Amino acid sequence: MDMKNIDIKHIEELITSFYGGTTTLDEEKILLDFFKSENVPDWMDIEQKMFMEIYSRKNEEAPYHLESRLISLVDKLDKEENRTSRPIRKSIHIHWKWVSGIAACIAIMITAGIFLYKGMGQHQEYAVVDTYSDPEDAYRETQKVMLLVSNKLNKGLQQVESIQDNVDRVNKVMNKNNIRL
Repeated sequence: MDMKNIDIKHIEELITSFYGGTTTLDEEKILLDFFKSENVPDWMDIEQKMFMEIYSRKNEEAPYHLESRLISLVDKLDKEENRTSRPIRKSIHIHWKWVSGIAACIAIMITAGIFLYKGMGQHQEYAVVDTYSDPEDAYRETQKVMLLVSNKLNKGLQQVESIQDNVDRVNKVMNKNNIRL
């Protein structure tokens, strides 16, 4: 290929492909011939120096057994990471389940004990007493109370939904970034 008539746009495309790791050996030969020629524009000096540095070292050999030593080091580090990180997380997770279960049982027992203790000392009979003489008034008052309770529950549910949306967004970000608690 004649280096005097080479298209700079084509060279730029080849450089982009080279840095992306998608060039063929023939395309790399075209780049090498171009950068060895006298027709390299001044603004491509950096690419020329970098490309020539890469190809000047292309035939250097790696130290003896470097590949096998690197593989064994990676395997060793992987085993250490698996040994130290996974069991600790799992055991902490199991401990929290046990602790929370025991705490819930203790809270239920204390609540039941207090209720029974206070209830034993007081044997009062409670009689149901009407507070309204007109059943229509009682019905209207009951509707007001039920509407108030409904409004409060709806407000609470909206807050729970808002919190759930926030939790979902946090979980999505954590899953995207592969973060586990």
